[in-house]
Amino acid sequence: MGNLQDCCYTLVPGPMSDLATNSPVTVAVVEDNARFSDGLVSALQAARQLRYVGLCQTFAEALTRLPEWHPDVVLLDLDLGNGDNGLDLLPTLVRQLPDTRFLVLTVVDDPEAIFQALRRGAFGYLRKSISLAELPAAILEAHQGCPRLSPEVLRLVLDTFKNPPATAAEWEKLSPREAELLELLAQGYERKELALLFKISAETVKTHIRNIHHKLRVATTQQAVEKVFPGKRLRLLPRWVRGGQPV
Repeated sequence: MGNLQDCCYTLVPGPMSDLATNSPVTVAVVEDNARFSDGLVSALQAARQLRYVGLCQTFAEALTRLPEWHPDVVLLDLDLGNGDNGLDLLPTLVRQLPDTRFLVLTVVDDPEAIFQALRRGAFGYLRKSISLAELPAAILEAHQGCPRLSPEVLRLVLDTFKNPPATAAEWEKLSPREAELLELLAQGYERKELALLFKISAETVKTHIRNIHHKLRVATTQQAVEKVFPGKRLRLLPRWVRGGQPV
């Protein structure tokens, strides 16, 4: 069995599964990256227990061709180019193909994307770093009713359960100043900068942050940021201290 060393993302060789099925499991791919899809398709065609049925490179192709092919399993990328997102495809495809298992295969590891995919009907979420030989096993297991998550995705899910996103009630407990401070902390501002920005003492900033921790039921500022802005990387605003110079 070959490998995908020449692709943009590499599936690293690993141990083969001993899972067996009575007939080949039909598999389709939704992927816009030609270099990656070439290697992926070759790997699927080489797997004896799978039967590759086709590739969709665009949103429109997936909506048209997948219902015609009616595959057992679909490997779905999230970033389909031109602003198209595989997450937007899932609800429609799940309705059209209720017996098909949809496995996300992507480089995206945003916790929000993971949960949105699972909520919208994905039967698993795999990173493109999955080993070449493990992929057929993941497909077969999904077809047999066993959801699959890549180990790093599973860790993200478990971490999120340990520190779940803030509820509306928790967010509403924050005062306007506390909410503003937390957003700036998420953007990388330090406590001393916040004190200068708002013309308050460092001790007052510390008190605000302690109140934020208490209201969100977390132990650290990082946990507070992850709770309110799960998986988000906020744009760093110009760090200008009022009456002073950029910091």
